[in-house]
Amino acid sequence: MEIAVRQIVQGDFAAIWEMSWWPLVKERDTIYLEICQQQRPFSFIAETDEPEGWRVAGAILAGRGDRSAFIYHLWVDPEFEGRGLGSELVRHTERAAERAELDYVWLFTTGSVSFYEKLGYRREPEIFEGAALEYVLRQKKAEVMAKRLGAS
Repeated sequence: MEIAVRQIVQGDFAAIWEMSWWPLVKERDTIYLEICQQQRPFSFIAETDEPEGWRVAGAILAGRGDRSAFIYHLWVDPEFEGRGLGSELVRHTERAAERAELDYVWLFTTGSVSFYEKLGYRREPEIFEGAALEYVLRQKKAEVMAKRLGAS
């Protein structure tokens, strides 16, 4: 079975809406903006070629800030977990960020610290300060992780 990774396009909206978003809240407007506006270069979808046709095996939604890219959501169909697909999707976002000459990629995570550490991400809460940091650490109960590009 072939798995192809490509940049997200507007026509992917319906498939992405059907993905599991746990533990995040599914926000249709955010999904639409990300896949239909300028953020699309940092978001990718993985599809499998099966007898009944192509289906989504995973996706990464990411955007960009001034000097960084940020990962909103990474999802891999449970049937494809453990095959490196999540890592491949993250690498696609990293390469897009490098092409855009950004300095780093960052994200919040609540339970995948070791996965991201294997990919070269480190806990870097200093990206935020004050009320923003308080919100992430105490309210969201999330880790702030970042990877400086060109440092791997």
